[in-house]
Order: sequence, then C-alpha cells, then structure tokens
Amino acid sequence: MGIAVLVLINALPAAAQTSEPKLQISIGGLLSGGSPFGSQAATETANQAGGGRYTLFQTETDVEAAGGLETRLTWWVTGAVGAEIGASWSTPRMVTRITADTEGAADLTVPADVAQYVIDGAAIVRLQRLALAGGRVVPFVTAGVGYLRQVYEGNGLIETGTAYHAGGGALIWFQPVRRSWLKRVGARADARWSRQDGGIAFGETGHRTFGAFGLGAVLQF
Repeated sequence: MGIAVLVLINALPAAAQTSEPKLQISIGGLLSGGSPFGSQAATETANQAGGGRYTLFQTETDVEAAGGLETRLTWWVTGAVGAEIGASWSTPRMVTRITADTEGAADLTVPADVAQYVIDGAAIVRLQRLALAGGRVVPFVTAGVGYLRQVYEGNGLIETGTAYHAGGGALIWFQPVRRSWLKRVGARADARWSRQDGGIAFGETGHRTFGAFGLGAVLQF
C-alpha cells in the first residue's frame, strides 16, 4: 500500500506539487478593435394599390476601436490550469452613415457612444514548458464566455447579449516581493479574438467579431 502511494505521488506533475501562489489579480487597459456592424435599408410601402416597398434611404454602421479597463481574478486549480472571472468596461463609438435619400438630402454621419460592460468566466492554461528568461515569462492560452450589456447614448436603449473570447499571451514576472501576503508582481499581456451575439444590433448580422488587446499589472497572493 505504502509503495503504491509513493508511486502515485511521484507520477503527479511537478506543477501540481509546487507551492505556487493560488490567487492572482490583474488590472489594466483593454483596446477593442473596430468592425463593420452591418447595413440596413429604410423602406416604405407605396400608396398605390398593390404597390411594393421602396427604399427611403440606406444606413451603414461601423464600430470604432475603443479603449477601456479590465480586471481579472484567477484561481490556479493546478500549477498550470486556472479558472477566471473577468469584468471589463469600454465606450465604443458607433458611426452610422445615412445615404441614398430618395428626397435628395445630403449624406449624413451620426456618431453615438455606447457604454459596454462584460462579465465573463474563463479557463486559462499556463504553458510552462515554453517559459522564457528562466521561467519569468510564461505564455498562456485562454477562452471564455460571458454576459454583455450595452447602453446606448443617453440611456435611450439598453440591450444584453453574450460575449465570447479566445486567445493567448504571456505573464511576465518581476523580482519576488518579500512580503508574506504578496508573493509576486508582474505584468500580463494578451491578444484575443472576440465575438458578441445580441446586444445593440443595427443591421442584419446580429453579431460582430473583432480583435482585442490587453496590458496590465498582475499581483499574486
């Protein structure tokens, strides 16, 4: 029995036996890329009997790149695998161009800011075998899904949806901190693919995809 226990312990991954800190908090900036948001035609039914619909004007909406803030709380379940809860805030601007007016009105561009909030859950995996600089730069991959809330300018429209992300980056550790409650300080940089379903959906797609980049400070306890 004792021999079997020793064999099992020796078979465990080295990462699982390490005294690595379990709790990690990161906070920093987030840059979300812009994307087309779709086009739509404003139509009306002709007055004549049996008349079809005709176009009053066309609209095309784009979402511009936007900065924001993000914080993530990570619990390392093992030395390599962690569970995260994240929250982010940003203010992307929607720019709508109104063209092809049937009454000959000049083209019009209408900007509007949107307050955007995301709360998500994610899995993160540290790629320890690919670590650089003596283990101080550790690559990782991550993926998650969460709740999306968007508030249109002036609180005139509030919509919710689902946000997905997947990507990777690196944890960059500085010199260890000699305090009992704070173990390490570093930086986190990542790039991810994001998709939003639902939310404010002007146009025909009902979703948008874009790239996002994050950079912030990391504390391990």
